[in-house]
Amino acid sequence: WRRAQRNKKGSEEEKQPKGVRQTENRVKTLLGSKEERKFRVGDCVQLIGLSSVKMNGLMAIVLQHDLKGRVLVKVDSAENCSTCTISPNNLKFMAAGPQFLPGHKVSLKNLSKDDMNGERAVVEGVVIGDGGRVLVRLGKTKRFVGVKPENLVLVP
Repeated sequence: WRRAQRNKKGSEEEKQPKGVRQTENRVKTLLGSKEERKFRVGDCVQLIGLSSVKMNGLMAIVLQHDLKGRVLVKVDSAENCSTCTISPNNLKFMAAGPQFLPGHKVSLKNLSKDDMNGERAVVEGVVIGDGGRVLVRLGKTKRFVGVKPENLVLVP
């Protein structure tokens, strides 16, 4: 029975042309494992298990993935703000990324200051330490304000 199963698997692989198998393996290599792909752009992560001890425990934002399966993150620390590529094994998921990314156009709603409701703005970033508020630049005054995500609506 086992020999028959092994032969069956072997024959299924042989049905695919060699080039197709190579392409599938290349795609798997480029995309990495599911563990590596679990971080989405904008997700909040914590750095762990790094040889540079002073970076362990710092919070970062996922910016993008490279073809080697590493993750480009923006690290916020008291000393500086920098970007670096980190292995997914050295990242701990902390919070889902915002639905609002820099450059998105939004409209403000349900604010205590009625005159700001309906005003258009552009997302500039996300402030992690301030309750996850979204930093926006108001269209009329060009002033920066932090707004709760539930008080924003994406506009075309």
